Parts: sequence; C-alpha cells; structure tokens
Amino acid sequence: MSELNLENLKKHRDEILKAEITSLLALWNKVDPNQQNKANINLVKKSLSDWEKDIKNKKIKILEEEFELWSYFLNNWRDKRRSQKDKKYLLQVLYGIGESLNSGIDKGSPKDNIKVEPQNRRWLSNPFGSFKNRIIYLSETENSINYKIFDLRNSISNILGSNNLDWEKFKSIREKFEKFFTGLLSDDRFPINDVSLWEQAYMATTMFKASLSEYILKNNNIQNLPKREDFHWRILGIQYDKLRLAERGYKPQQIQWYREASNKIDDEIKKLLEYDYPIGNEIYRDETGIYFLVGEDLGEDLNDNSNLAKLKRDLKEIEERIMHIFKEKSFDEFYPAIFLTKASRGLMNLSYLLEKSKENFLKTDWSKKEVDIYIEKSESEKAIGICQVCGQRLVFESDGRYDDKNICDVCFKEKTQGRIDKWLEDTSKETIWMDELKDKNDRVALVTVKFELHDWLNGDMLNSIVLQENIDFDEDVKKIKNELINICKKNDEKKVKDTVLLNFTDKALHNLNVKDIIKSIILERSIGDRWEEFIFKKLGDWDDSSTKPLKKKIDFDSREIHWNNLNDSDIEFLSTIILQFLLRKNPSPARLRRIWETTKEFFEDIKLNICDYASIQESRRKRFYWENVKVKNENKSIPDGEYQDGDVLFWASKGKVRLISYIKDLKSGKEFNLKEPTGNGNIITSVVYTDNTEFEYYQPYISIIDPTPISWQFITPAEYVPNLIDNVIKRYNESFKFVYGKLPLHIGVVIQDYKKPLYVGIKALRKIRRDVEGIERLSIEVKASKIKDILKYQKDEESLNNTHKYYSLYWGKHTKGYNFYIRPQDESNRYIANIDEIDDDKEITIIPNTFDFEFLDTNTRRNDIYYDGNNKWKRKIKLKSSRPYNLDNWEKFKKFKDLFGKQNKNGVTRSTKLQKLISVIYDNWKAIANDESKINSNVEGIKAFLASSFINILDLKKDIGLADGIKDLFDIDKSKENDKLHALLKEKMTLDNIQLFLDMFEFWHTALKEV
Repeated sequence: MSELNLENLKKHRDEILKAEITSLLALWNKVDPNQQNKANINLVKKSLSDWEKDIKNKKIKILEEEFELWSYFLNNWRDKRRSQKDKKYLLQVLYGIGESLNSGIDKGSPKDNIKVEPQNRRWLSNPFGSFKNRIIYLSETENSINYKIFDLRNSISNILGSNNLDWEKFKSIREKFEKFFTGLLSDDRFPINDVSLWEQAYMATTMFKASLSEYILKNNNIQNLPKREDFHWRILGIQYDKLRLAERGYKPQQIQWYREASNKIDDEIKKLLEYDYPIGNEIYRDETGIYFLVGEDLGEDLNDNSNLAKLKRDLKEIEERIMHIFKEKSFDEFYPAIFLTKASRGLMNLSYLLEKSKENFLKTDWSKKEVDIYIEKSESEKAIGICQVCGQRLVFESDGRYDDKNICDVCFKEKTQGRIDKWLEDTSKETIWMDELKDKNDRVALVTVKFELHDWLNGDMLNSIVLQENIDFDEDVKKIKNELINICKKNDEKKVKDTVLLNFTDKALHNLNVKDIIKSIILERSIGDRWEEFIFKKLGDWDDSSTKPLKKKIDFDSREIHWNNLNDSDIEFLSTIILQFLLRKNPSPARLRRIWETTKEFFEDIKLNICDYASIQESRRKRFYWENVKVKNENKSIPDGEYQDGDVLFWASKGKVRLISYIKDLKSGKEFNLKEPTGNGNIITSVVYTDNTEFEYYQPYISIIDPTPISWQFITPAEYVPNLIDNVIKRYNESFKFVYGKLPLHIGVVIQDYKKPLYVGIKALRKIRRDVEGIERLSIEVKASKIKDILKYQKDEESLNNTHKYYSLYWGKHTKGYNFYIRPQDESNRYIANIDEIDDDKEITIIPNTFDFEFLDTNTRRNDIYYDGNNKWKRKIKLKSSRPYNLDNWEKFKKFKDLFGKQNKNGVTRSTKLQKLISVIYDNWKAIANDESKINSNVEGIKAFLASSFINILDLKKDIGLADGIKDLFDIDKSKENDKLHALLKEKMTLDNIQLFLDMFEFWHTALKEV
C-alpha cells in the first residue's frame, strides 16, 4: 500500500490550480464558429494555437520539475509524444488519459451523414433529446462574444502570474468558462449534440486534477510516466441527511437556517477539497450530501462487500478539517459520514453511495461532539427540558420567551430571531411567514416534486438510447462473433477498417488493431462498475464462494482478455455486449453530469418562476406596509417586534410596520389595532389600509430544501396547487417527452391548516416523497399508441432527425429492434425498439409519473402515508390503496372539479347531491373492497345499487351534461345511449374506480374546499 505525502499536496497547491485552469483551454478548438454554427464570426481567439502568446512564458514547478504550460502541456497535447517516457510531458499524459476516456466513452459511434441543423443552425439538446437552446453565436453579438474571450484572457493571465491564488478569483474564472462553454456544443453530430462543451471540458479537467493530485501525493519526484491502465477514480461522499435537518424546524425561520447551514457547509467543504487541499472537484450535490471525484489511491477498500471505501489514514488531516467545518457551522449539532466508492473509470459508482446513504447516515462520526451541552447553567438553576428544535441543548427557566419558551438560546438567537434579521435585509425574496402563505381557506400545501433518477445516475437507462437506427442487430452480432472467433482461434490482427466494426467506430480508430479496440470497448466502459461483476458472472468467471472474480477469462485490473479461454457461449455473450456498447448512448462522466444538471435545472426553473407555475396573480404577492409608525399618543417609533390584531399579524422594524398575514378581499378604510402578543391587550398603535397604502412584492413560497438533481420541497398556498401540477406536467412534457415512462416524476402534496405544527406536515412530506427501493417494481404495461400520442408535438429541431428514433426506445412484449441488457443486475436481455416500429396495440413497459396527496385534518393522519413495496409502492391502507395515481389521471381530477366545482353554475346543486352520493358510496365501500375478488350475487348487487345511486342521486337522466362528464370519469364511450347507462356504470363500479371517485372528492372538497 503506497503512502501519501500530504505535505506535497499543500506545497503544490497553486501549481495544481494553475494546471487546472490551463487544462480548461485544452478543448478551445471546439469554440470555432465554423464547427459550432458555420457563422461568420471573427473571434479574438480562433484556435488553441492563438493562446500561445498568453501562455508561452507561464511555468509551474511540480516535484522539482519545471513545466512550460504551452510547450509541455497545451501545445499538441493530443500527439503521441505523451506516450513517451520523457517526464516533461507529465501534464499531457495525465490530461490526455482523462480526456480520451471521457471523450471516447461519450461520443460512441454516431453516423456522419445525419443532418446536424435546420437551415445551417446547430442546436444543443438536453441529454433526453429535447431542444434546449441554440448555441451562443445565434443569441449574442460578435462584440459580446469577443469581450468574454478578452475577459478570459486577462483573468487567465492574472491567475497564472499570481504567486498566491485567491479562492474567489479562482472560482470566478471557472464560472466564466462555464458561462461561455455552456452555450457551445462538444460535438455537433446528432444525436450526440446533448453534451455541452462545458460538461466535456469540466469533467476532463476534473479527472486530470484528481490524477495530478494523486500523482503528487504518491511521489516525491517524477519518474516513469503513468500509463492509461494505471488510472481509475473514486467518488468521495460527505454524507448527511438534509431532509432530516429540515424536519427539526417548527418555524419557517428555523427550516431556512438548516437549509442555509447545509449550503454553507457544502461550500466550505468545496473550498477545502478543491482549493486548500486540491484533491478533486465537486461533481454532485443533493439532499444526501456533497460528492467529489478523486484519485484511486486516496481510498482504501472496506472488507464488507459494500463497494465502499474509506479515506486513507495519511489523509486524516483532511478528514479532521471536514469534521471541524461541521462542528463550527452546525453549532456542534450534526456531523457527516465520509465514504468513497470503489475505483472505476467513470461516475456510475455514484449510485452506490446514494443507495447506501440511509445506512451511511447511521455511521456518522460523532467523535468531535462535545458532551457538556447537557451541563446545567449553574448549581442554582435547573433545566426545564431539552430544546425542541436541536433536540440536544438544555432549556432553562431564564431562557423563557413568549412564543419560543421551549427552545435553547442558540436556536432562538441563530435560527429564529437571527433569521428574521436576515429576512429584513431583503424582504422581496421568499417569505418566512406562514401567515402569508395561507390561502382563502387558511390552508397551506407542502409539496415535493421528485425524479426517480436512480437508473439514470447509474447509467442503466442510457441502455435504452442509441446512436444509430435501422440496425439489423442479430445479423451484426453474428458478424462481431465471427471477428471474435478469428481473434480467439487464429489470433487475427486485422485493422478496424477491415471489419464490421468500421460501421460503428469513429474514423480516428479505423487504422487500429481490432483486438485493442474490442478490449477498449469491453474494459473501459464497464471497469469498476456493476457491469464488470455482471460480465464476470455471465462468463462463469466468478467464484460464488468468495464473491470475487476468478479472472481466468478477463482481468479488468491488468486490462487483459484471455482470448484462448473463451468458449462459444462466452463469445456469443461478448458479441452482444460489444454491439450494445457500440450502439447505446454511453454513460460518460460528461453525459452523466449533463443528466443530473438537467434535472436540477428543471426544479430550479420551477422555483425561479413559482408564481407563473402556480398562476399566482400579482395582487397576491403584495405585502402592505406603513412607514414612521408611532406609539399611540407618544412621539416615538413603535418598538421592533411582532404585533397582532386578532389573527392578523404585523412585524415592526425601525418604525416600519409590515402586514405579514394574507387577507382576502382587504377593503379600503380597514383599521388595524396593533397589540403585543405578550401584552395586556392594550393597543400600541393603529394603522389604516387604503387604496394608497404602500406595498412591496414578495415571493409566496418557502423552500424546505433547495432544488437538487432529485427533488425540491417547498410550501405554498394550497389553492394554487392544481395550477402548479398543471404547469409542472406541461414543462415535463416539453423537456422529457422522448423518455416518457423512463424518467418518472412523482408529485406529493400535503395540505394542512396554516396554524397546525409545521413539523407535522414536513414529516408527512418526507413520507409522501416516496423513496423507492427497486424502481422496476413501479413498472406497468401500456399500449404503444400512448407514447406515440405524447410524441406528436415536437419542435422543428427535434423532428428534423426523427429524435424519437434514438431516444424513444421501449421494451415490452415485442421482439423487434436491439437485444440489449438494460439493468445488469437483472442478468436478462430485452428487445428494445423505437416507438415507430412497435404496433399501436402492443404493450410496452414504462414507469408512470405519479401524484399523491394527503389532507392532515389530524396530526396522526400522517401515519396513513405508508407504501407497500410489494404492490407497486401503493398505499398500504386499503381505503387509500389507489394512491399514488398515475399523473394521466390528473385530467380526470380536473374534470371532477369542472363538474362539481363552485365555479360551475350548477355546482351548488350538484355539490349537495354529490355529498349524498359520497355517503352512500362510503356505506358500501367495505363490501366492495372485501368481496370484489369473489364472484357472488352480493357484490354484483352492490355494484348495481351504486350504479343506480349515481343515476338517481345525481339525476343523470335529466342532467345530460353531468351524465357525459361521469362517462368521462369512468372511461365510458359517450356514444353509448343513456338508456343503457345503468349497465355501463355497473360494469365500471370496480374498487379502483370507486376509490378514484372518493379521492377526487377528498382532494377537491375536503382538502381544497372547491366543491
């Protein structure tokens, strides 16, 4: 086991950072307008060679060796000199290894004859095929683009000429690269126009930085240059449960503090690991922690078959610094678990850490935790309890406060009063007052929007996206099989151009030995991941008794395939895998990063435009205030603090009084008499609302957690939730239509009275978030025609190359298309075909988007939110076992409101009848639920009775409009004559339909009071 010299890392910090910044220029040739858009743009810098003047004289010194950043790094970094043993090419070698792995895996084998742009206008898609944006040359002027380049030149010159790098300046220059590169293509060939130049450059640089830091940690001088096969990477996770932290707060201010504390902690750790001890770069951040890419030798594998590792003891100082950040920023309240993945060539192992996060939270290191928080203030004063926020510090009688008497000094000063001071700095942002979020019925909605992202983070779903279409998969497998037989039996040394691989590989590879290319395809695209284990097992190259590979046929560590040991079955399997890896979209680090950045952007857009998504009118965002308010009958400003007039609340600060309660239909001339909440009822002062009362705008929502690639949780007025769901669905269909059913979205809503304890709703929200284990158990079968309907609406750019033929591939009960292994743990292959090839009535497998809700009329109602993993993660309680609903049912929910809502001119009459019908259904629900599976006269009689009840109570024979609407709710053909309605309804009186009807009533009547 090699030792790591941490002093080396600290000594070479600035050199590592300068090399990192320089490496971001390595792909500069891709900035060329002719490649990006055939635009007539005259750039200040046209190619990489134009940077020579700025970089030529810049040097860095690493392990006593000087490196000219131009001559021995950027200049001709792709050429073969980097394979020589001359140590002056160390930077070229390290960068070239990471970039070639990232780029080679990413690009795969697209066809060169596909149209790349409509009317010579190239565009950038998201990683799921949908149009994202045109490249920057179409949206910015020539002067604007050249100014950005000029600014970059100056920033780079300053950084490389500095003797002491500043963290903020260092971050700033990376941000400039990001803003510029994000609008450019890494490759313009469809369908690999889904990775921007930023993702490609950032991940290549990140792999380079991790490799360089590892090399410096391991060596005291530069000896032989490393080889490509020497390098693997790990993902370092600093894990802690941010959702659980949010549950500690019982006031919005406290929730906000925990959210911001988490952000500060993550940012401090980012600075620590990217700058102070520059071992790697952040690659991912979510509600489970923050994650970095680092070199393989920084970790030591655990001997528990967990695919996890720990930091080496030589890096104890770094670990101590991480723990100190938590201690300081959390006031000694919470600490992380620190783990790494096993080594691999990509980022797919990230999913291991995410899967294990709940277990890892239980392995938190509490060694820095102080125990004297339980010591009493003095011998004379006894504690009266434990703080109900942090749950750790003691509360004393002398801490007593009116509304916060059960929280400790720290939680009051920092998380309560301190957050109000923070809010006053900018009151235009999201509110911290529940009273401002109550709707017309005094209710709020706690909402979670969440992607089931697991199969994308581990790369599995990329196996359902291809680079080429119209391939005869079975025939090409046979051809590859023949090539493998020639290698195994005859040790054939053909070039790629003389084999079937010519059709599936980049032109640059055509003169290479086919044996080397096949090794690269199999080894580099699966090493260190579940695919490696899968391949071992399928080849029978696995020792079940020790759960270790035998390596008699393939040795991933030494990058060797023992051709002579492969039998016919092995060759058959490897031929399929090779062709799959050539045809699929490969899970390169750049593409995986693009995936989770895209899903995060989806939630960030909802947050940024929450009022548009929820259709919250401008008047609902006004907060009225009065300036220079004086105490009644006194010439002095009203003291700072909270005031009330009945249930209406105000906050005074420096003589300015803000109304912090939402009041529906506030009338001009309304007088408010302000009293202290803790006072004797005396009126302190009065303010009068008029049409001229001044106001400021605020954002009517509260974030519980910030948007992550997986989810966002927030609070908003309950009455706007239907609009929110409508527009989230619309945006989802715009951004992710090509992968509908493969990237499921779950929306969970908890509705409660705004005065009820907030922590109760947040705990319920954690449950309704529905964290699924074994996502494939959510699968359902639908007709192929359903997907085809969703794909009818495409933008011009998307339809130009028939995007759906590359992204919208599905498996099910057909045997068309490509015979792929989707999830390696399934160990079975499926035929996937683009949706056009599948007959309309054929069933395909999807995971639907879902919607669940709960109205917390009592605190214990949150216990109703419990999912059955053996029943497609439906609710365990029988009465609610139809929840969550496929989001396609949302149209029925809306139809229900149209039929019975208060806005309907017949709504009042219908609502009265509806409530009578609901009572009848509840009286008979149990009999249907218990006996539906049995064919007996009792159940048939109940179904007939319920059908009659619908007709008679709702008077469907006279109310033809309502009759047609009921047909829509129960999927009854409207062309069917109404005199047959009883028979048609009786057939539809199934448990699922009855529960849907009851739940629509529960949602609109009980929760939202709209019917």
